[in-house]
Parts: sequence; C-alpha cells; structure tokens
Amino acid sequence: MRTFIKSVLFLFSAIFVITLTGCRTPGGPVAQVPEKNPATPEFSREAYADLSSEEGRVFWIDSDASEVRLFLWRGGLMAEKGHNHVMRVKQMEGAAFLPADMLEDDPRIDIVFRAKDIEVDPMPLRKEIGGAFVGTGMTPKAAEDTREHMLGEKVLNPDRFPTIGIHTEKVYGELPKLVLDARITLHGIQRQQLIPITAHADGDRLTAKGAFVIQQTNFGIEPFSAMGGALYILDPIMIEFDITARTR
Repeated sequence: MRTFIKSVLFLFSAIFVITLTGCRTPGGPVAQVPEKNPATPEFSREAYADLSSEEGRVFWIDSDASEVRLFLWRGGLMAEKGHNHVMRVKQMEGAAFLPADMLEDDPRIDIVFRAKDIEVDPMPLRKEIGGAFVGTGMTPKAAEDTREHMLGEKVLNPDRFPTIGIHTEKVYGELPKLVLDARITLHGIQRQQLIPITAHADGDRLTAKGAFVIQQTNFGIEPFSAMGGALYILDPIMIEFDITARTR
C-alpha cells in the first residue's frame, strides 16, 4: 500500500512540475539554418601540399593518435531521471602548418570529420570519465537510442550536414601557448570562436591540446527536452581535443 501511495504521489508531483515548467526551452533563441547552401566544410589537401619547406612545416593529422570529446549535461527539475552524455570522434582528417617565422606569418590548422563518425556514450569511455557519467542507469540500448536521436533530423542531421569542421582565421601567441581565432562549422552554420591550446612541435610530430565551449542554439540546434521541459539537455557543449599530427 505504501508503495502504491508513493507512486501516486510521485505521479502527481511530476504532473505539478510539468505544469509549472510548461514547454520551457533549455537554451536561448535557436539560430536559423540557411535554407539554401548551408555551410559544409571540406578539407583541401592541396592547400597544404602546395606549401614549400622554405615557408614552414606541414603536419598531417594522425587519426589513430587523435581524439575529440564532446560533453553534454542533463538539467531541469527532473534531471535525476536523465543522463549526462559524452561523444567521441577519432576518425578525422586535416593538417597544421607551422611557418618558419611565427612572428611574421600565422600558423594554420584545419580539422574536418563526418557527423556519422561520432560515437555516442561508449560505455568504456563513460567508465573512464567516472563521476556523474557512471551509475546513472545508462545502458548500451539507451546509448544507441541517444545516438539515433543525436544523428536524427532534429539534431546533427548528417544527411543534410555531413561534415563538421574547424578552420583557423588567425593564431595569437607563440609555442607552446597559442590562441586560435577559429571558424567552426556545425549544422550548416559558421561561428567564430577563440580556442586556447597548448601545442608542442618535436621533430616530425606536433601535438595540440585544449578545450572550449559552444552553445547548441548558436548553431541552429534546439537542445533535447522531455516531460514538458522538466528534463532537458543543457545548451552548452564542452569540447576537449587531443590532436597529434606528423610531417610524414
């Protein structure tokens, strides 16, 4: 009987919460995606291959030694019923250019990957991260359902927006501490973003690590919301990257 009463109380509480929150949007206004010719990044190998050794050194992204992670968090009055999420990208292409004189010329970095290559909530990775990414009831089936949603028409929509990319417009600083003034292309929209990185060039190997934050709504994506807005995914996405590139 007590269990029944608790269930009824929980149901009424949920209805009350949903009534209070209404259809609340977890983020700000959602940017409009261009109807025609949405931005689609492509990596141009020729633009880097044509650079001479006198100008500087070209490093090609090593996908086997590189990784990008994206973190999303649950929110709302019923957040305990949801999950935090982590997405991972290991298949990517791109290059970096280090000029012979970094005081005279800017370095350059391009990274492009396919939306379909994004892994969503791999269980070993969630366990590795720990904390609030484990012990919340996430299962392989739930992770697969999340991936289907993430790659659906309402979110990444890879059939219309197949690639995601970063292209530097300018670079500030000197090794090992740099700030990239980068153009990020996601979901058909381009935004400028300052990205601090720590980079090391050691012989034929270049490494770069850093993190930055974007908002889904700035790229025309409405964050997931359920239960009348009582459970949702927060607007910010934290992006961590650990990139290795080689001269070949």
